[in-house]
Amino acid sequence: MVFFSKKEDFFLKKVFGDEDKERATKKEKIKKILELVREKLISEGVPTDENCRIQMEAFEGIYPKEEILDDKIHLKRIEKKWQERNEPEEKIDKEGEQLEILKTALFNKFLGKKALIVRTSLYDDVTNHVDNLMIDKETGKTLCAFDEVGTNIGPIFTEKMVKVLKINTEERGAKLKYGLKLEKGMNNENKIKLGRRDNLPIFYLALPSLQIKEAIKNAEPSLEKFSDYEKKVFEYFYFSIISQVKALSLEKNLSEEIVKNLTPSFLKKEQLEK
Repeated sequence: MVFFSKKEDFFLKKVFGDEDKERATKKEKIKKILELVREKLISEGVPTDENCRIQMEAFEGIYPKEEILDDKIHLKRIEKKWQERNEPEEKIDKEGEQLEILKTALFNKFLGKKALIVRTSLYDDVTNHVDNLMIDKETGKTLCAFDEVGTNIGPIFTEKMVKVLKINTEERGAKLKYGLKLEKGMNNENKIKLGRRDNLPIFYLALPSLQIKEAIKNAEPSLEKFSDYEKKVFEYFYFSIISQVKALSLEKNLSEEIVKNLTPSFLKKEQLEK
């Protein structure tokens, strides 16, 4: 048995108490950001849940209710297996979850007027390995993103980026069961249509653990304000997608659908001016 002096005990309580306080503060900030992004997406007509994911329930009528329920049961089974192999942890405390939230918030902050950016349904995240859907409000052109907590330099990063880019050439792009598209309605207004999406270009975004923590620490809980560090992280994501678009445009065996979606207006350089 280990005993601590009163001084040591006081010090340990203070250290762990400060850590708990910092963790609670970060969690509240993340929840506030999620709430703001969700409010924005709902105001644009996007069916989203409290985690800013596309709501599977909204697809009743497109798919039979029983089929959606089966998909949810499938996800529960996967989650149970994952929990059996890992220590219990609240979703919002997971770095992968924080990265997805951070990325979704940053793209909404900087590109939200030009693009609709939402997290995919949990089904498409787990089954089709797509984390974000980004739709140009002007043209309807659509990109997808797959993200990962990990190095963003060196051979490992390059290898993973090439692997994801190969999905565009060898598998004819990403697919979504619970997808969205924008169509022009009356008075040239955008109308959201729910349904399956295929042959969508997908890109790889990675960010190391320390940089995720720093970005959240410096995040402004607002869609109008942003810190210098947030802008740096967004620009890194933005230029990473642009470089991958350029690399992909050199390929010869792309489907017409992928080629059509490679030039959304929200990737134009002037969108960085904010």
